[in-house]
Amino acid sequence: MANVIIDRVGKIYPNGFVAMHEANFEVPDGSFTVLVGPSGCGKTTLLRMIAGLELISNGEIRIDGKRVNEVPSKNRDIAMVFQDYALYPHMTVYENMAYALKLRSLPRDEIKNRVDSAAEMLELNHTLDRKPAQLSGGQRQRVALGRAIVRNPKVFLFDEPLSNLDAKLRVQMRSEISRLHNRLKATMIYVTHDQVEAMTMADMIVVLKDGYIQQIAPPLELYSQPKNLFVAGFIGSPPMNFMNVSLENERRLSGDGFSVGATEELAKLAVMQKQKELTLGIRPEDIHDRLSRIDVPPDRIVSGVVEVVEPMGSEVFVSARISSNLITARFRGDLIPEVGSRIELVFDMTRAHLFDKESGARLVE
Repeated sequence: MANVIIDRVGKIYPNGFVAMHEANFEVPDGSFTVLVGPSGCGKTTLLRMIAGLELISNGEIRIDGKRVNEVPSKNRDIAMVFQDYALYPHMTVYENMAYALKLRSLPRDEIKNRVDSAAEMLELNHTLDRKPAQLSGGQRQRVALGRAIVRNPKVFLFDEPLSNLDAKLRVQMRSEISRLHNRLKATMIYVTHDQVEAMTMADMIVVLKDGYIQQIAPPLELYSQPKNLFVAGFIGSPPMNFMNVSLENERRLSGDGFSVGATEELAKLAVMQKQKELTLGIRPEDIHDRLSRIDVPPDRIVSGVVEVVEPMGSEVFVSARISSNLITARFRGDLIPEVGSRIELVFDMTRAHLFDKESGARLVE
């Protein structure tokens, strides 16, 4: 396998549109790196530049230490799995998986060994004589994976491969791709707009927005230490709650319709910002029902009116109105308040964040 180095890589189209602004990062050998962000953020453009399907406007891409800017895609020793399966409908599963190897004129025995090995790994042994039309969506995606595996590439590239699958199959295929990575120890770069896929599969996540890299970090670091408002709101489901606040009496944060006690650390950060406008960020799982908590400090309790209740079985999402703020809390499955009722919420301020409202940056010491 190989590492991939993205060195000041940018993409500018002839009409002047900048799709990527000087991306800089390294994909270590054997890692599973996910490029994630909303539509139009540049993640697929970046993947296509790595694959050689899109010309680079500036910068350099190196695979296994070799500059590949001018190297044709077929010679980069990469394998790509697309959103659509791109299978030949007139060929069997075996023929689809073997096709690229036949083009390389590999010996018949070696082709068979590679296809059989990949088919066993992906539990496709019993489908090798079938045509794609006879397969389920999950099986077709596994065939596409198998076609990539048999090539023994230095780098695997995935362009939103699960987007066409239903929810249950997406969960199943996430697990299968993760198991595949653990087994092959291969270098994989995976593009998705689904932050759940990114969080559950990646060793390292690259978060993009409008062609700019917002943060590069392992999943749990992105979740617990987001660099800015965008990352904090994009990572996590439901997303983090945001409320405009100002510091009051050096130990309380006040917003529209509420006031909550700040921890010593948050108060110190707020004081350092002087008169700047601040945004308080707190995740739904860090907001609790008052009835489920004992010995709660009074200054951590905020009152709101329940507007939406979403029972999920093991948990309940409760949206409550606090003046102009609509916030979401995650409760235990047996705590289901009535819509329209007034509820007391406990903010776990030890897990809250403060952001500079103007720049969006998270405040840190």
